[in-house]
Amino acid sequence: MAERDNELAIAEGAEPRFPVTTWTGPVESINLEAIFRAFNRVEMEDGARLEEIGYRLPSLSVDDEVTLPDGTVYRVASFGFEEVTR
Repeated sequence: MAERDNELAIAEGAEPRFPVTTWTGPVESINLEAIFRAFNRVEMEDGARLEEIGYRLPSLSVDDEVTLPDGTVYRVASFGFEEVTR
């Protein structure tokens, strides 16, 4: 879970049969669409930018989970995001 107001947690592979890899760190925006763009490697410079913040996971993709600073969890869906209730 995120620990600071601007901190985001990303879990790759929500399926329990796969190992879960996580990244936690500060972000500039908690808008889900902005987060999706920020954590995808679209342009050549995206890889370097992500390396600078210590993000070494693959691009965000379907079934990855994003935990916002308030503890709300969203799963990347085929189109957009779905809130996860536990």
